[in-house]
Amino acid sequence: MNHDDIREHFFSLDDRPPELAPNDIHCWVISLNTPANDETLDDEERDRASRFHFDRDRRRFIAGHVAIRRVLARYQYVQPHDLDFAIEEGGRPTLADARVNFNYSRSEEWGLLAISNAKILGADIEALRMSEDLADVARQHFSQAEQSALNDLSGAAWTEGFFNCWTRKEAIVKAMGVGLAASLDAFDVSVKSEARPEILRATDDSAPAREWALWSFKPIDGYQAAIATNLAAPNLHVLREKMQSGSRQ
Repeated sequence: MNHDDIREHFFSLDDRPPELAPNDIHCWVISLNTPANDETLDDEERDRASRFHFDRDRRRFIAGHVAIRRVLARYQYVQPHDLDFAIEEGGRPTLADARVNFNYSRSEEWGLLAISNAKILGADIEALRMSEDLADVARQHFSQAEQSALNDLSGAAWTEGFFNCWTRKEAIVKAMGVGLAASLDAFDVSVKSEARPEILRATDDSAPAREWALWSFKPIDGYQAAIATNLAAPNLHVLREKMQSGSRQ
C-alpha cells in the first residue's frame, strides 16, 4: 500500500472519532510513554500490570490499556471503565455487546489499535531493529519462498524485508484468532517493500483465503505495521494523537 492511500487524522484520545463506515479500518497509533492512571482498568488488567518486572514495561502496559479503553469507549458510547472484555477461544480479547471489532498490538514505545466492523481483523506493529537473531527467526518461522526473497536483500533492505514479512504474518494469525497455535510457514506473504502486500500461498484449511486484504505501512518513524482483514476493499485511516505543546514524536 502506498502512503497516499492512507488517510491521516490527528485527534485527542478524548475526541469523538470519525464515522466508521462499513469498509473502514481505524488504526490508532498510541504512545506508550504517556503517563496514565490505572483507575479505569479492571482488576484483571491491574493484576497483569503488577506482574511486570520492570517499571518501564508496567507503565507502558497501563498506558496502552488506558488508551484502548478511552478510544473504544467512544465507539461503544459508554464510559471507559464500563467496557466489558472477554477472551475468545484462541486467546484474542473481544468486547461484550460489541458495536465494533478491534485488535491491539504493541512494540517498545508504541501501540497500534485497529478498529473496524469487519469480523476478521488482525494488527501488528514492530520496532525496526537490527539484531543478530533475526536471521535465526526467519529460518525457524518463515517459509522457503519467504527466506528466498529475503536472501535477495542485504543491509537495511534485508531488515525492512524481515519486518515486512513478520508483521504481515503476525497480522494474519491474529486475524485468524489462533495466535501461537499457528504455523507461520504454512502460508507465504510478499516480503519486499516494493511488492504489493499480499498472501501468495495458503496450504491448508486453517490458513486464510488469498482474497483477504493485507496492508503494510509505517505508522511512525522506525516502526513497521500490518493489517489483515476479510474486507474486500478496506479504507485505512491512521489516527495519531495530537502533539502536546513543546513535545516531539
